Amino acid sequence: MISEVLQDLVDHHLTTVRELAEITGRGESTVYRWLSRESQPNFEDMRTLARKLSNDNARRRLIDLFTSGLPVVVEWMNNADPPHPANSEESVEVAMDQSLAALDNLSAVLVQQRKMIQQGVTRETAGTTLPLINDTIRHLTASRNILMEQLPSALKARPHNMTRT
Repeated sequence: MISEVLQDLVDHHLTTVRELAEITGRGESTVYRWLSRESQPNFEDMRTLARKLSNDNARRRLIDLFTSGLPVVVEWMNNADPPHPANSEESVEVAMDQSLAALDNLSAVLVQQRKMIQQGVTRETAGTTLPLINDTIRHLTASRNILMEQLPSALKARPHNMTRT
């Protein structure tokens, strides 16, 4: 699926093989292997692309790829402590970092849940999974709070629950 999305981004001129290589620090031959499904970018490569691609639509497509098929329901907690960035531009970067950290945690949660499906729920798997879920919610809440601080006060009315199934 990653290969198809990257190929689609290149085909629709939302990015180039050269840009993908430059952003990730990989060689163009590596990117061509991604496009041909011989290999895949790792999570850090994808995270870097999601942050640094020059085309907003391309970044959105990658973030959608991260979250597609994940049954995510988040009730926002207003008491999460976001970092306090110095300015608006830095705030958006911190919010993106928080969201990407949440996605990294969700990936680990899915691995743990797959293990639970195969082996049953154990004290070990539950003990590993529950903190990851809590950390995911904390990261998403921090991201939400940072972004809410950036909105004009008229738009801050009431937070929406994010539901994706």
